Amino acid sequence: MTWNSTLTDIQYRLVELYPDEMDIKRICITSGINVSTLQLQGTAINQWFSILNSIEVEKINEIAAIVERDRGQKDDKLETLIRFLIPKEKVVADATEFKLNILRHDFPRPKSYFVGREEELKTLNEAFENNPFIFIEGAGGIGKTQFIAKFIENLPQKDRIVWFDCNPTSQPDDIILGAGFDELLKGKEKTEREKFSAFKDKVQEFNLVVFLDNYQEVENNLNFKSLLAFFDEYLTKGHLIVIGRDDIVTPNLQPKRIRLKGLGDKSVEHARKLLEQVYSESKNILDETLIRICFELKGYPLAIDLAVYLLSQGESEENILQAAVNQAMSEDSGNEKISERLLNAIFTRTDASQEEKEFLKLISIFRGKVDKKAAQAVIPSEYYQTSWRKLVKRNLLTVEDDYFELHPLIREFSYKELENKKEVHTKAADYYISKRTEKLDIELEEKLFYHLSQANQWSEIADIITKFGRQFILKGYLDRLQNMITLTRQQGESRPHFDILEGDIAEIKGDWVKATSLFETVMSANDDDRIEGIIKSGEMHYRRSQLHEAKNLFEVGIQESEEHGFPTLKARALNDMGLVYSFWGEKQLSLDYLNEALFIREYEGNLEDIAISLNNIGIVKSDLGHNKEALELYERSLKIREEIGDKSGIANSLNSIGTVKSDLGHKKEAFELYERSLKIREEIGDKSGIANSLNNIGSFLLKNSGETEKTCFHLLKSVALYNQVGMPDYINPFNWLKKVKQEYGIENYKRYIDNAYNQLDEDLKPYIKLDEILGLPVRVEKKVGRNDPCPCGSGKKYKQCHGRNYPAGTSSVPSIE
Repeated sequence: MTWNSTLTDIQYRLVELYPDEMDIKRICITSGINVSTLQLQGTAINQWFSILNSIEVEKINEIAAIVERDRGQKDDKLETLIRFLIPKEKVVADATEFKLNILRHDFPRPKSYFVGREEELKTLNEAFENNPFIFIEGAGGIGKTQFIAKFIENLPQKDRIVWFDCNPTSQPDDIILGAGFDELLKGKEKTEREKFSAFKDKVQEFNLVVFLDNYQEVENNLNFKSLLAFFDEYLTKGHLIVIGRDDIVTPNLQPKRIRLKGLGDKSVEHARKLLEQVYSESKNILDETLIRICFELKGYPLAIDLAVYLLSQGESEENILQAAVNQAMSEDSGNEKISERLLNAIFTRTDASQEEKEFLKLISIFRGKVDKKAAQAVIPSEYYQTSWRKLVKRNLLTVEDDYFELHPLIREFSYKELENKKEVHTKAADYYISKRTEKLDIELEEKLFYHLSQANQWSEIADIITKFGRQFILKGYLDRLQNMITLTRQQGESRPHFDILEGDIAEIKGDWVKATSLFETVMSANDDDRIEGIIKSGEMHYRRSQLHEAKNLFEVGIQESEEHGFPTLKARALNDMGLVYSFWGEKQLSLDYLNEALFIREYEGNLEDIAISLNNIGIVKSDLGHNKEALELYERSLKIREEIGDKSGIANSLNSIGTVKSDLGHKKEAFELYERSLKIREEIGDKSGIANSLNNIGSFLLKNSGETEKTCFHLLKSVALYNQVGMPDYINPFNWLKKVKQEYGIENYKRYIDNAYNQLDEDLKPYIKLDEILGLPVRVEKKVGRNDPCPCGSGKKYKQCHGRNYPAGTSSVPSIE
């Protein structure tokens, strides 16, 4: 069975009902669970974790039946949770029965009067067969969305479609969320590249078709540019189809481009079908009139739709063309203005009611499709019902199920005309605030931020950042959070906790100098912010091998977090202290700290933190030579990381397992694990992790005389990456290179290094000092014993210095997690 959030909820429910160990054992025995095999220990939450993690859904149902019998009635909460759990059990049994949970499934349907585009549809279908990355281009109002709607109509598996309407505050995370893969945003803090890689894997695994409509709204967003670049390079199965206006520039990308123009000869047929199906009372309009209208309007479907409406209301073709084409062209404002002029002509007619105009202006504050209930929150009830029905009849508003939608050009025009924008945005924000629940809803928060920012409610936004910022980071919304903080600071609103959040973001992205500065700044704040700043400042010292400074800060963090009652922070400081003592060779003391941290983390129930603790304890067990225990811990950690989608953690666990396998003599298996770890780290752009993996791989290649050049390339690239990210020590790859020089002689070594250097990417070459690499001293040394002084000159025993086993990396200080 896969451990997941539903099981976590069941665990906590059972702890509430049965916190006593005797009751727990009684229920196990009654339901046929062999408690002797589970080695139950610790608090109730630890015991229930062990039980639930080892049984099937049927056993959980039996436990629920015992609860019902004990209480004399059904426990509705428990029953509901188990009902959610059952489909997840089937996923484990048979992956082919997986049910996608796509949220952004509201793709458009073609209008009944759609005609033409046969050649373009043929081109798109051919492109779809051979190209995973496609770009649909065309001016506003040209009919791009309707064209795609017609294409979608003939797609066989519509349950694989992810439809996303871009708006100015959108982020790539919203697409991942809309596709139903919110687990990719949870757990360990992730880089954008890491999230893109995980999402790409899902698109390929389930053969998804992802549409980004109105891409022009986010074309200047660097994160979207990065997403497109990543998919352009790596997507091989499934599809990403981007729909945008003509002026979007995508340098260095190579999608299959399909450009839409007017409907041409089919535009009159389009106009005639529109008349027949929507304005049947006006079917007697002459073909000559329609021909001229369609010609002058360049075959633009939206402009034709608006013109046909005016014709149906008795407006002459001369007036229509004067209002649209002549005026727009005289202003040299381009074809998109034609539709705007026609819309203006509609609004200035005497039969256009003020209520209809107000409806369009008020609803224009929303982007994309809007829930009817959200629209009702800003539109007065006295004309809500009648107005939207008239606007649908006029073909100015689309309604589908419980959602309204405006054409982007109509929305833009209507928004310009809205006078009290801030007031209306505030009403929308109040509506979304009322929809909040205890669980953070990122999609709702995104809408809330947009409306609050448009209403200049920056103090409210600052409170939201303080309250929910950490959850944004844990879900992987780094750039959205950074953007919120930056914009809020620019408006004169700030909070001490902003420094902590920005420090976390900087650390994740590898800017250690900035992270250190931010953490030190917040050390003068109050209580939890100050304590967190102390601990995280210690971690930055640790990363730079400044262990005494780190230890002092961790001790302060432990003491103060205990005094002020912050168990999560205490566990973090305890974990960090354990790593320090492990490096100093105080293994039992290290385990004491690490186990205490694990105990707190299991009680708190954070799976990511639990996985980190298990991996760190495994490192110490491995150092002690207890490889079997270490392997069990690494595998438990890996299992959790796979379940929560923590790719960086998965790579670390694979590397750790590979090191134990190597120590046990399973060299081939270890090499395969290192390769898997390297592949993940390359996908997510983890440079320090790549360096560690390359070093490990370059060291079970060194034994193979036929792989010497490959060995040197791996080791040289490892050195370059260590230098690039600023790692304080890279003595291990240097030592391996010394062995190559010693074994093969100076001339062969120089040739190997020259070839390896020439194969390096140009951006890495500046981080290699060839004179230093080529001049490595070679000494014939006796084998160093584990208790001998380390040859590096540190004064420590070899086993406590460079004789250590570093499963999670190869720098002098193991990676902190």
